[in-house]
Amino acid sequence: MTSRASWAYRRRPLRERGQVLALLLMLLAALIASLLYVFNSGQIVAAKVRLVGAADAAAYSAAQSEARALNFQAYMNRAIVANEVAIAQSVSLRSWSGYMNQLLQRSATITTVVPPLGEPLRALSRVWREIDRGVQRALPPLESAASHWNIEVLSRAEYLADAQAGGLAGSLARDIALANVPELGAEGVGREFAVSNAARWHALTEGHGRVGDERARLREVVMASRDGFTRARGWTLGLPPLATLKKRGGTDLIGYDSWRGMDTLALRVPVLLGTREQPLAWHAAENRRRVAGSRGEHGGSYRDNPRSSRNAARDLVARNGYAGLPAYRDVRIVRAQLVAPLRFDLELRQPGGTIATSDVALGGAASVVPGEDPKKALPAYHSGAAYALSAAQVTFQRPIGRADRRAELASLFNPYWQTRLAPVTHAQRLEAALARGGAADPYLVLP
Repeated sequence: MTSRASWAYRRRPLRERGQVLALLLMLLAALIASLLYVFNSGQIVAAKVRLVGAADAAAYSAAQSEARALNFQAYMNRAIVANEVAIAQSVSLRSWSGYMNQLLQRSATITTVVPPLGEPLRALSRVWREIDRGVQRALPPLESAASHWNIEVLSRAEYLADAQAGGLAGSLARDIALANVPELGAEGVGREFAVSNAARWHALTEGHGRVGDERARLREVVMASRDGFTRARGWTLGLPPLATLKKRGGTDLIGYDSWRGMDTLALRVPVLLGTREQPLAWHAAENRRRVAGSRGEHGGSYRDNPRSSRNAARDLVARNGYAGLPAYRDVRIVRAQLVAPLRFDLELRQPGGTIATSDVALGGAASVVPGEDPKKALPAYHSGAAYALSAAQVTFQRPIGRADRRAELASLFNPYWQTRLAPVTHAQRLEAALARGGAADPYLVLP
């Protein structure tokens, strides 16, 4: 039976052999084309994922550098405030020391008739006189040095950080992108968002010079930062119905260019239809840039001890080493003082010739069908490149909520600027598309 089948096969005409070969070649061509398509798709997706990761890293790093610049300016402002408070404390100490010196001298004179009290008070008065002399000589130069440090170093460093941060963010984004995807080349980091990024950076903050009331916000923060001794140092001792001793004192920033401290002690004696003030001791100290025509609260000294306060102002010998509040920067005040997050947008563009698809890696592989021209499996790029969009934003947010549970507005007095990646917006895609001549990114699944 087997021999008969073999004989029948051998007896078939030759023209009936190899009919499946044509179908096999067509199937093989389709398989090769599918293989090349899958290979190209995998290479493109891998390159796209890598490109998106590089864009995210670059945008985040650039936004982080802007956040650090904002926090640096906040630290400079806090240092300025701390130095101003230190100057106020020094002026307070000089005023209080001079007041104590006068009080001890007068007390020693009054108690001369009481030897057990007079001699110790005279000894203490002599010691304090030397202490006061040293305080009055040593502290004013330190006050002047702190004031000029604010203006010459801290304020200038703040303005320099603002001027450089915008350009440094763009350069950093470029370096990070090229470090992750060297194939991007010189033109791979798009400049489509350079203008808008710079505009957003410069619109967030503004400088406040030393003219008029531009330093009002800084003055408000400095005055609120004074310690208890500087703000008000006083007490009241009642001796009813005979008299009342009132000690009043405090140090205030007069205008923007003068720190003045005042300490007074007065005896309030009841008289017909009121009381009469008897000044007992007083002193005032001041370090200024220019003469200030107004006066401060000084812990209620002018209100409760007006005669003693006038005596202190009359005897005041001011020092002129203080340079005034410096220029500073703060968040630009907009409607309702709400500040939108600072965005940094970025587009990367990798040339198709640097992606290892079949036309690059395999030297132009193609499927061949008998009787037809070779068909190369070429990937479809827009403008011959793959694109990736990314965005990061800088926001002002306290790491821990306030104790009073109130929201804190953005400012350059607290270093609470943080960075996070942000979704790519339709406006960002549209801006990038317009920069590419109106055509959108063909890979819409991955931004």
